[in-house]
Amino acid sequence: MGSDNLHHKRKQRTRDSFTRKFSQRDSYDLALVVCEGKKTEPGYLREICDHLKLNSANIKVIGVGADPLRIVEYAEKEFNKSKDYDRVFCLFDKDEHSSYQNAINKIKSLRHRSRNPIPIDYITSVPCFEYWLLLHFTDSTRPYNKTENKSSGDLLLSEITRYLNTYHKGHENIFAMTKDRLSIAIKRSKRIYSEQKKQGTDNPSTNMHELIEYLMNLKG
Repeated sequence: MGSDNLHHKRKQRTRDSFTRKFSQRDSYDLALVVCEGKKTEPGYLREICDHLKLNSANIKVIGVGADPLRIVEYAEKEFNKSKDYDRVFCLFDKDEHSSYQNAINKIKSLRHRSRNPIPIDYITSVPCFEYWLLLHFTDSTRPYNKTENKSSGDLLLSEITRYLNTYHKGHENIFAMTKDRLSIAIKRSKRIYSEQKKQGTDNPSTNMHELIEYLMNLKG
């Protein structure tokens, strides 16, 4: 009798734990965002999610601190752990990464393979994430090419400090500093991304607008 009661209590605890695990999620998509940076991009996206009142149980943002191909491999591994994700995003820069195009090719392969495709997309910035921030302040399409002393990313970092003079990698509260200009940045990003593709170039460009609008529209 005592053994039966103990077995019943264990089953109930397991069932309650399972219920709590899934009841904490809201009804909209479960999404995974894997970022190249460990601080800047994840912090920015978590700020947006808080601003939009998105459930952290639905939107998982991870900062890996790795090159683009390793980011894709990490995202694939995370997805395969549960296969519950409705969308998976890999967010990385072009900058000087040698694995940039290989990462994009792998994402396309994972998305279109005939067996067990993954709902995965790439969100890229050329040369780097700061170009998305720059679009909040200026409608610039000037290309960024590395010099003898500075990478293309370093050049862009210098330019963004003209508008955000305290900005640095890993800066906190970036969204709060730029949110009043978000709609402008989205419009500029869409237009420039489309125009650059038509012209056969990507320097500079970003499709961050795709991820931002996805988050904004999650609750319908």
